[in-house]
Amino acid sequence: MLILAVVFGTTAGGSADFNYVPGYSLLLTAYAFCVDVFYFSLIGIGMLYLRLWPGSNWRYKSPVPHPVGVACAVVFTATNLFPLICIWIPTSTEPFLALSEGIIPWWASQTFVLCVIAASLLYWFGFRLYLDQMKKRRGLVLDIIRQPLFMSDRNTRDLIQAYEIIRLDWTAYDSKSSETDASGVTTTELDGLDEGGHRRDWRTSTVTHTTA
Repeated sequence: MLILAVVFGTTAGGSADFNYVPGYSLLLTAYAFCVDVFYFSLIGIGMLYLRLWPGSNWRYKSPVPHPVGVACAVVFTATNLFPLICIWIPTSTEPFLALSEGIIPWWASQTFVLCVIAASLLYWFGFRLYLDQMKKRRGLVLDIIRQPLFMSDRNTRDLIQAYEIIRLDWTAYDSKSSETDASGVTTTELDGLDEGGHRRDWRTSTVTHTTA
């Protein structure tokens, strides 16, 4: 996106004078469309899923009354889907993006965002395929090792997670030692001893999540 901003800025201003306005307008519109509209629409759909799906028990866990929660989710989703749909309706009087010096078409930002999202999905599926091939051909799985570190609150003495150390490690696949939960995700928890053979404190415990 930054490369496109530089290209459009150079094109608008010429080689002697760089104009950042067209590129900035493209970046701002694409960011608003991707983050503030597209992802919020997905969040709204997810809220409705948690509230209305027959197998979901979110209605019993949420402190908000179920009818109020559904109404809020509907309003939130509708207010985000409206600009998501209307941004694709062309206007004969505005063929170009606002403040783009007449060089960026009105559909450029949303189309570019959809291309980025499609590319990210292709990357995700390709990476999952790569993990599956590593597991089948070499017997290796990629482990995500998370080490959360906690600090004690001065007032309540409750433990608060300060940060988390994440490491990636290729390990040999062992189908016998792996446990599959109800959601189909395979996880393995390391023993309670650290590298020196001492009992590891639960506040700095290390948990391994197998992605394959």
